[in-house]
Amino acid sequence: MTTAKLVIDNLTKSFDGQHLANNHISLEISPAKITAFLGHNGAGKSTLLNQMIGFTKPDQGDILYGDISFIYNRKQARTLISYMSQQYAPLDKLTVEQNLEILGKMRGLSSQELEKAISQLLTDLEIEDYRYKKGKDLSGGLKRLTSFAMTLIGSSDIILLDEPTNDVDPIRREKQWQLLQKLASKGHTIIIVTHNLLEVEKYADNYALFNNGKLLKSGKVKQIIHDKLYQISFDFKTKSILDKIEDYTIINGVSCQLEIEERSLAPLIAQLTEELGQKTISNLSLHQKTLTISDLYREELTN
Repeated sequence: MTTAKLVIDNLTKSFDGQHLANNHISLEISPAKITAFLGHNGAGKSTLLNQMIGFTKPDQGDILYGDISFIYNRKQARTLISYMSQQYAPLDKLTVEQNLEILGKMRGLSSQELEKAISQLLTDLEIEDYRYKKGKDLSGGLKRLTSFAMTLIGSSDIILLDEPTNDVDPIRREKQWQLLQKLASKGHTIIIVTHNLLEVEKYADNYALFNNGKLLKSGKVKQIIHDKLYQISFDFKTKSILDKIEDYTIINGVSCQLEIEERSLAPLIAQLTEELGQKTISNLSLHQKTLTISDLYREELTN
């Protein structure tokens, strides 16, 4: 298995020549990690996945895996990538087992390897009882889980998943994430589009946040949690004191509340302590707030 970084370089795509579905996106995606693509519907996440797998050709830019360009070597890209779209994959007239067999054979598994891989996946996802059920007889959640298993069987270097936990019950969603973590620990590059921020916080290593075709922010999920934000409140006698402060909220006409990052805390506290001594403010309080990826999402997409 290759364990190179997946490098997205200045990727740009427009479908109508006016609006950019992907707007000059540059991003490095690490191997052996789960990277979550986040953002509102229509932010450009699925378009980006489609360019990785070669379904859509960009207007500009490249996608590199080591020295391989996925834009100019689409066939090679598809040998290195497994892709799960938002649509159900199982063929209606085939059983769950038969659907998995087709994908496993296409990815070069021997008969012995295939049997072992199918049994393991069905057991891990707790869908062994549906092994001989045809696709047309499965519920939406079971179709999604079968699609998920079809993506994982044969374990390509890079695994792209577009909202794989939709329609799936909480217990089996946890099983899905655990399987992805296991594959990442073996060196696979995992990219998942999801709207479930709590699951991202619990299971993903990295994130990339998109809006209106642009990459707004990316980094390590745990770094968000470790960042510190402080909530400050005080009562004021005159509003003139607020001229020295930015991004605050006035409550009941006499109280001020604001949130501030740790790097800006010391000078503001010094200023407010001086005002407190001069009795221009009172009831000064300071509380540390733990950040979550939901806070980041809300802050970036509502500003």
